[in-house]
Amino acid sequence: MLKFGSKISIVLLLSSWSESTVTWDTQSTHLISSGPSYFEALNTDSAGKKVDETDFVKDWFEGVNPNYSFMLIGDT
Repeated sequence: MLKFGSKISIVLLLSSWSESTVTWDTQSTHLISSGPSYFEALNTDSAGKKVDETDFVKDWFEGVNPNYSFMLIGDT
């Protein structure tokens, strides 16, 4: 469970992975966005958070990076 004020980073996965076999030690390589791609866990409500990942999606579309999805990483 995330603590109040925890920073949650959104990272772009750069290699393939399988939901049934992935572990912390075998996770995909990833790229942290150059922009503000994180949010803070400010409370325990279920309200959604909005983060602009336009640059990641643009890079997928233009073939700069492959589309293996995103990963959320908490700092706690």
